[in-house]
Amino acid sequence: MADNWYYAQNNQQLGPVPLATLQAMARSGQLNGEDLVWREGMANWTAANQVPGIFGGGAPAAAGGWQGPAMGGPAYQQPVGYAGAQLGYRGQPTGQSYKKEATNAFLWSLASLLCCQLLGIVAINQANSAIQAIDASGNPDGRGLAVAARVIGIIALVLLAINIVLQIASFAARQ
Repeated sequence: MADNWYYAQNNQQLGPVPLATLQAMARSGQLNGEDLVWREGMANWTAANQVPGIFGGGAPAAAGGWQGPAMGGPAYQQPVGYAGAQLGYRGQPTGQSYKKEATNAFLWSLASLLCCQLLGIVAINQANSAIQAIDASGNPDGRGLAVAARVIGIIALVLLAINIVLQIASFAARQ
């Protein structure tokens, strides 16, 4: 039972696996030093590179270094207060994607340019909401599209303002 190891990747607890499997995963790059590991007898989940024997060195330690919430067994939990980008296997973002919201904002911006420039307000609002959600999730999918939507919405409003000024000048010239 002491050779049953659990590890956490993509905010999921995986295992149990023997130590030899963790060592092979470490050598192949499937397990990185920041991934958390735990086995019976350890007080806390610990970064794999802090446990001797996984990435080389002597026998694995029985006590951990990561001082997160009490685990009460092998159940993994994301550290409390974690605000950075959530990266999974090979550095891919694992936070929720807001690409759909960014796409909707972009469609609103196109409508503001092609149909009604006043829709630029909606496009800018949708784009700002999408950008805030994308930044909070740590998953950059759709961020460029949301920024483009915001820029196009601003352009639509500038064109609307120019059009209003030209209409007023034209009306004044006829008087």
